[in-house]
Amino acid sequence: MKKIVILCIFVFISTLLLAVIEETESLKGFLYGEAPGCEYDNWMSHIAEGLASPGYNSYAPWDRQLDGFGNYEIPQGDTLVFWGRIVDEFLSGQLDAAQDSIDAHSFPYQVVIFNDTDSGRTFHMLREIPNMEYYDNNDTPDFNDDEFGAFDYAWGLYIYNLEGTNPHITTAVHPCDDYVIVPLAHKVFIDHDSKFLLISGTGREVTWTNIGNYSNSKSTCDPSRVEDHVFNVCYQKFCDLIRFEFFANEFSVQVHSFDWGESHKGYADVQISGGHSAGATCDTTFSGFNLYRKTDETEFELIESWQSSQRWRGQGERGG
Repeated sequence: MKKIVILCIFVFISTLLLAVIEETESLKGFLYGEAPGCEYDNWMSHIAEGLASPGYNSYAPWDRQLDGFGNYEIPQGDTLVFWGRIVDEFLSGQLDAAQDSIDAHSFPYQVVIFNDTDSGRTFHMLREIPNMEYYDNNDTPDFNDDEFGAFDYAWGLYIYNLEGTNPHITTAVHPCDDYVIVPLAHKVFIDHDSKFLLISGTGREVTWTNIGNYSNSKSTCDPSRVEDHVFNVCYQKFCDLIRFEFFANEFSVQVHSFDWGESHKGYADVQISGGHSAGATCDTTFSGFNLYRKTDETEFELIESWQSSQRWRGQGERGG
């Protein structure tokens, strides 16, 4: 009997120790390449896809958007409240408790301790488990561009750099039609030593109001359009942590990209925007940190400079 009790205790402790996954791999490989040391890799190949209006948005010519490749779960009832509690546990280092809460609500998410072999840094991660029943051959005979597995909830990927030295948040809200932003956002996150990286897990046409003709403003899954979104719960919580830790407001970088083709012909290669309808913005702390005062670069046209200095108001549309 004593041996059975000891065995049960051992199994219980082992279960607790295995509750949170730890991986040592290339973060770049996990995001958009190969990372054999991870449970899955090429994260961006699992992003949920959809077409509400063919031709309305431009997508990568090598990644056709397939209706039914993944899905977006619109948060209902107290889901955002529950998720906020999970994020609180995640940020406070209660990783086992966060995973237990995730499991209790049957969210297909994992808490991961990720040791990045590229940068030598350790990150904490909230990531979705792809449903491997989805398949997309991208309508080509070449099996190398086939995609196996997609997200059912598509709430996004959240990476916390505990030792980040700058109060920066890097976000990528349109990973399908702004199809180069995952590697760009990763680069910004690493080069800036940002505290957080957030990437949406869905194309913005996956779910919409289905009223009238489609427009991006009718999306119900785009975190830059919809305030009641898991993405924005995380964003708010992350801002709160930065303000507490740094005694300063966050600097938020939302990465977008141009469409391919002629739509942006004649524009500068790099543009910095304060956001739709924001007007010309500047450093409202009067510290003289406006970008146009701090750069001698002539290779790009500076449209607007923007520094976050107001209380969180959600991930409003900023840029393209």
